[in-house]
Order: sequence, then structure tokens, then C-alpha cells
Amino acid sequence: MRLNYLDGCLELACEADLFDWALEIAKYGSADQKKEVHYRHAMALEDAGHFSEAEKEFIKGGRTVEAVQMYIHTRDWEAAEDVAQSINQDAVAQVLIARAGEAAEVQDYSLAETLLLRAHKPEMIIEHYKVTHAIYIIV
Repeated sequence: MRLNYLDGCLELACEADLFDWALEIAKYGSADQKKEVHYRHAMALEDAGHFSEAEKEFIKGGRTVEAVQMYIHTRDWEAAEDVAQSINQDAVAQVLIARAGEAAEVQDYSLAETLLLRAHKPEMIIEHYKVTHAIYIIV
């Protein structure tokens, strides 16, 4: 710290996947530096497919929304909704809307409608039917 090498050491440790060591030396830095190490560790774990461990690191890094996005991307809807509930209702709605989109893609419109209603987005249902009916009218 005295020589102002902490940032460089943390950067090198994270690039070398030495996260335990990075966290050890981050103790001597700021809270933001420690959160950044947790975040970078989470990204490495996500890339390796260790999603539950990555979730924990995202949360420790103050990036809970990133954990939700990870689960949405992997289509693990239950985990995404569980994590989103720890954030706020907008995050839960985001998960439900993404899940409804997947349901609509496979033409499970009943599930899609249910999810959009749970997300308090009935206007999306109406918009879908307007677009669908417009196609039938043109055809």
C-alpha cells in the first residue's frame, strides 16, 4: 500500500485466477476493491459454469442484479426469481417477463399470460394480441 501497488496486485491476482490471495490482500484496501475482487471471481465462476457459487460472489460484490441476469441467461427461472425477490419487485417482474417471453416462443400462451399478470404487465398481453390479430387480418 505504501508503494501504491495494491491495485496492480489485485489486478494481477484476478487475472491469474488467484482470488483467495486477491481477497487476502484486498483486506488492506477499500471496501470497493474487495467488492471488485468478489465481482471478478463471480464472473470467472459463471464462465466455468459454477452458477450457485457465482451467485454468492455476485452478492458479496454488491452485484445482485448480475446474479439475476446470469440465471435469466441460463433460464434457471426459479433461482432467478429467488435472487430477484431479495432485490425488489422490479427485478422479480424482469424475471417473469423474460420467462413469459420463453413461454410465448414455445406457444404456451396460458403460462405467458399468467407470468405477465404476476409481473403486473397486462398491457404486454394486450399488445401481443394486437400484433397477432393484425397479422391474421393482413393474411
